[in-house]
Amino acid sequence: MCTVIRAENEQAGGIAGSGQNHAFRKAKFHFARREVSDHYRQAPLELFRVIGGLDARKYGARFFLADVPRWRLREQLAHEKASLGIYLGGHPYQEYADELNNFIKIKLSDLTLQFVAQAKGLGNGSGQPSRRGVPVVLAGIVAGVRIQQTRRGRMAVVTLDDGSAQIEMMVFNDEYERSRPWIKEDELLVVRGKAEMDSYTNNVRVTGDELYDFASARSHFAQQLALRSNGNASITQLKKLFVPYRDGKCPVQIHYRNDSASYQLRLGEEWQVTLHDDLLNDLRELLHEENVKVVYSISR
Repeated sequence: MCTVIRAENEQAGGIAGSGQNHAFRKAKFHFARREVSDHYRQAPLELFRVIGGLDARKYGARFFLADVPRWRLREQLAHEKASLGIYLGGHPYQEYADELNNFIKIKLSDLTLQFVAQAKGLGNGSGQPSRRGVPVVLAGIVAGVRIQQTRRGRMAVVTLDDGSAQIEMMVFNDEYERSRPWIKEDELLVVRGKAEMDSYTNNVRVTGDELYDFASARSHFAQQLALRSNGNASITQLKKLFVPYRDGKCPVQIHYRNDSASYQLRLGEEWQVTLHDDLLNDLRELLHEENVKVVYSISR
């Protein structure tokens, strides 16, 4: 039994550095477990021999495995944590890092007293960091949430982790309740808030004023969603994709071209969208990857 559990852990989480498609390995394990269940009940170690390479001579035509899509890093790490309690193959923030670099300029490890001092000056000239808040835009994976009661009312303390450091951020009750649907452990959270010196602990204190999930952060910080079409998609098709994500904050610009004409079309405010992964994936499938681009503002 211990052998079976170990095998399940390896297949569910994927062993870092193995170079294999972990989704394929997991599917192969479940197939192997079904095949040997009747024959090797008294010898669980045989599972490892079967998983290592199913014997085609023994199983013959019954040995067929589906073409299992490779897991994204986020999926692999979720399986690792669920199975082993830790991440082995990286950090969940890595999957978002390239796009976040368009509007996240501060790592959590940068939030020091020196950072606050340099951003706001030395205040009264005493050589001590200013106690006034420094506006910041941060991002991290939610590592924990707890609720506490203070003299100013109920607040949440959210622990964020971006792979460089962990911080605890205070969120007052109104914003916490508004943002509650996307404050979930192991999910990305983008924060607009302030960093300041805490005179009681003499450390940096971070307060979150506005919280976003990844889709709403994209929509808030992007300048526009730019699409190119050479006639391979109709307005009806695009409209069908846009409808579930309407009433967002990101404008849509379409560059349409065919054999006889070319023009730029900027959709009205009622067709601004929320840039959810599902919408972007559907658009890339319809128009192809190179014709779908989230454009971020130069000045932020």
